[in-house]
Amino acid sequence: MIRLLAFDVDGTLSHEKNEISKPLKRVLGILQKQGMEMVLATGRPLVDLNAFRQKNNFYTPAFS
Repeated sequence: MIRLLAFDVDGTLSHEKNEISKPLKRVLGILQKQGMEMVLATGRPLVDLNAFRQKNNFYTPAFS
């Protein structure tokens, strides 16, 4: 059973405004409530990733 989802940030979770869309936020919330663990994967520096997390209120583990 899949228990962990890893997401790329640029062009996958977010678009040009560095935001996660409202429909996608709803889906991610449902997945979290179902016990799915989520991880952000990016080539961005961690400083930029922290700004993305704050802007989108999406605090999951990440690797860069």
